Amino acid sequence: MKGLMGLGMQIDQALMALAQAVPAGAEEFRQAKQLIQAGLAKALQQGPGAVSLTPTSTGNQFPGASPGGAPPAGAIPPTQ
Repeated sequence: MKGLMGLGMQIDQALMALAQAVPAGAEEFRQAKQLIQAGLAKALQQGPGAVSLTPTSTGNQFPGASPGGAPPAGAIPPTQ
């Protein structure tokens, strides 16, 4: 849970920095911060062992592209 809290603090700091850098988006960054806080609170309520911060096959890796920008295996190539 200590890692989860540290990650939450890093996200909070990043969102605050973005809100200061882009004042026009400050409200959206505030809303994002509230959603993340709510999600973290739920994760913390589940207790130790319920949360894994390591990537898994269905975890935090976006499946849309592979490293280097190549399309994922089996993707339909774009038409020219």
